[in-house]
Amino acid sequence: MKQWMFVPLVVLTTACSGSGSGPTVPSHAGRQLTGTWTGTLVISRRNVPDIVGGLSWTFTVDEVAPVNGYRVQVSSQNPWLPFTTTGISVLDVPGGPTSPIYTSAVYNSPRGCQETFSSVGIASDDHIDASFSSADCDSQTFTGSVTLQRSSR
Repeated sequence: MKQWMFVPLVVLTTACSGSGSGPTVPSHAGRQLTGTWTGTLVISRRNVPDIVGGLSWTFTVDEVAPVNGYRVQVSSQNPWLPFTTTGISVLDVPGGPTSPIYTSAVYNSPRGCQETFSSVGIASDDHIDASFSSADCDSQTFTGSVTLQRSSR
């Protein structure tokens, strides 16, 4: 019986040792979103004309996140909703020609509260289109769209 227990232990030790070709931690090098993206944020509110403003997202690798996750600094110059915050973005199908992208962050509203900004869209190597819906401090709901182009890597 001692021999049967010894064989699996030897196999397990060999498979997990650093000298073999065991599992490796995925590399974050060359991730497709890293860098700064700029574009527009269009906010739509009920019975009010749309408000358009500048927007930038800067994606950096977050070594704690899964291979398809990024830390993102969001900076809105939209006159109705100016803010800068940091959140997370995740690609659903990293490495493909396009991928669904999900982004979420908490921001300080100019109307005195904290709210969540969450968007869902499509990302390619040089373009991101996303949409969102949210509510501001007074529970006024709004929707919008984000269009971004890669500025730098």
